[in-house]
Amino acid sequence: MLTLGRHAEQLRLLPFTSTLATALDKVRAALSTSSRRGSSSALRIRFRAQDHAEDVRRVRIVQILLERSTTVLWCHDLDRDVERPYRLDRIVEAEMLPPDL
Repeated sequence: MLTLGRHAEQLRLLPFTSTLATALDKVRAALSTSSRRGSSSALRIRFRAQDHAEDVRRVRIVQILLERSTTVLWCHDLDRDVERPYRLDRIVEAEMLPPDL
């Protein structure tokens, strides 16, 4: 994802390169060097809901969807055992969890 995002930003494939750069910075900050190479590590994310309330979830990213104006992380919620989308622009903070989760 980081490589694709960097490539899209450099080639200006998307009209919202500054938003993409900010989103990629959030993901990059959450991932250690080893996890950037393809492991499906769990993350703890703090996100802002539509009503502006903040919540925390433990998730594994299943898929990344680049829509016209929004990037969506499709994740498996480890606490609720469901899959659901999280808009990247609403993720306030992300932290890598230990690999045993």
